[in-house]
Amino acid sequence: MCIPPQNDPSREPAVHHHPVNLVEFCAGYCGIGIGLKSAIPHLRTIAYVEREAYAVANLAAKIEEGRLDAAPIWTDLLAFPYAKFRGLVDIAAAGIPCQPHSHAGLRKGGADERFLFNDWLIGLQQMRPRCILIENVEGLLTSLMPDGTLCIRWTLERLERMGYRVASGLFSAEECGAPHIRKRIWILAYTNSERGQGSECFLRDACATGQGRKDSATDSDIDDAWKWPSGPNEPQRWWEPARTLESSLGRKSARSAVILDRLRLLGNGVVPATANLAFRTLAKQLIRFPI
Repeated sequence: MCIPPQNDPSREPAVHHHPVNLVEFCAGYCGIGIGLKSAIPHLRTIAYVEREAYAVANLAAKIEEGRLDAAPIWTDLLAFPYAKFRGLVDIAAAGIPCQPHSHAGLRKGGADERFLFNDWLIGLQQMRPRCILIENVEGLLTSLMPDGTLCIRWTLERLERMGYRVASGLFSAEECGAPHIRKRIWILAYTNSERGQGSECFLRDACATGQGRKDSATDSDIDDAWKWPSGPNEPQRWWEPARTLESSLGRKSARSAVILDRLRLLGNGVVPATANLAFRTLAKQLIRFPI
């Protein structure tokens, strides 16, 4: 199912920049997109894919408020029309479901029915984005495919067979200054595509923002308003789902089901500051910038 945007989609990019088009899969609250936008100011999201009803409602609300780019929301990664987006996408990004690899689960890896890497990469072969950005839990490094191959090795080799140059690394929210560790594996794959020559330009632009892994948490390009979810006694970030709901009597309420949905969305979401740091650091490796 696709949910069309409710507000005016005609947002003109800066005249001196070619817009960089993003499709964010398994979008959650758009942690990856928010982090990328801080590195690539002329980034625009042209489609979202998210299946959780609460997360979809949050995306739609933020779009209506003008806080996120106006773009359609698809609710099924498997039914997304990849071929129709061929030649239009610079970055395809996803925090693919982590349950097959998480130490909190059964760790079935590639044998888990929720292992979506294969289906997603088949779709991306039709889309052919310039860059593919993947986020997952640290457990991806040790979980296995049915034949015993490490899932991380299977993924990297699959991307290389698709014609991409690949860089990967382990990054944490803690190294960005967040009050929690939250280690995640990040993979950035890059190729020239139908989008044309000079496709390293936006990677170089991102590399020019900050210094990759040498950044401190107080760099001028990092704004506290987007770095990571707020704490219990801190002002709410603009991208977070609302902590309370207006009841029919006009009172504020926070029903238990809504609280659980909100906690799950934040718990499964990507820390924007980590997305920013991982993208810039891995981009430097791919275009041979010194870190």
